[in-house]
Amino acid sequence: MKPFLRAVLRPWRYPERGSSAAFERQVHMRGFLTRGLLLGTLLLLPGCAAWFQGQGGPRAKVELEARGIQRLAVVEFADLTQQRVSWDLSRIFGQTLHERLGARVLEKPLPRPGAKLAGSWLKAEARSKGVDAFVTGTVTGYQAQPAEGRVCVTMTVRLLEADSGNILWSKHTLAFVPIESPVAPEDAFRQAIVNAAKEFANDFLPPSS
Repeated sequence: MKPFLRAVLRPWRYPERGSSAAFERQVHMRGFLTRGLLLGTLLLLPGCAAWFQGQGGPRAKVELEARGIQRLAVVEFADLTQQRVSWDLSRIFGQTLHERLGARVLEKPLPRPGAKLAGSWLKAEARSKGVDAFVTGTVTGYQAQPAEGRVCVTMTVRLLEADSGNILWSKHTLAFVPIESPVAPEDAFRQAIVNAAKEFANDFLPPSS
């Protein structure tokens, strides 16, 4: 066994009586080494490595077919901005996904029935529209930033299983677009939404696409 591992794994021994500072330094070092070894071990396990990677929002190339998903529908996003932008945003988002992923995505979004999406509603809409999953989310930011000369759109996007409503994939997106004459702010906002939708769609495309 390598000296480093022996130093971490050998039975704990309290230090000899002496200064409290020396004792605290030894306790701190032992805790640091133990945490490092644990993290390294977890990252060697495929499932744990994927979990750590997922926390950082990877471009993970989710295989929709492997999950039995053939068709998707966009449900109008919830809006926390109080600017009534959810429908137009959802429409642009859906059109972009349709252009990026093809017939797999219904081009027109479904109106949101309320703040929460009931499982019974999702099942009924899935049967009616012939889809296996839904894309929806929450708009958390939609603002012009004149000092920076740009607009900013932030949202959390989720892929929901049609039968259960379980979240299969979630991603937080942040899109900035500069406001440049003669581009109007409305066009900049639209481009920011398109960029966010493309980023989300790229998670379901092979690297070469």
